[in-house]
Amino acid sequence: MGIWGIIVIVLIILLPILYLLYLKFFTPPSPTTSPTTLKNKNGYVVKEIVPENIKGKVKISQSSKIWSATADEKIETGTEVKINRVHGVHLIVEDIEKEKEKMEPQKDTQEIEEKEEKVDEQREEDFRKEDLEEEIFELVD
Repeated sequence: MGIWGIIVIVLIILLPILYLLYLKFFTPPSPTTSPTTLKNKNGYVVKEIVPENIKGKVKISQSSKIWSATADEKIETGTEVKINRVHGVHLIVEDIEKEKEKMEPQKDTQEIEEKEEKVDEQREEDFRKEDLEEEIFELVD
């Protein structure tokens, strides 16, 4: 058994030890998940969600993890959802389309208020013009 035999035996013993040390010290830790890191993230329903039941399943976007979920209303499979809260190990979610619909009336009221402001400004301008015309007529007479 010459020098090459000793080198092979040393490598056979040393390589697994070096590999285990590499795994322990040089692999990045897995990302932690907490209620604050999940809140307001989007996902989609992979198993139908029924209120008062945590059998529904949601897959979080940009992740391969699937979580148990519930909601205030029934949400069909394939629907995009937003995570509102985390309760223990399950999510409380809301249908994104429904959330958008809730926001639309606010946009409508803003548009109405803006139009009313424009009408009020136009009326004020008309009143100023009438006042100026009256003053001009008084001066001319």
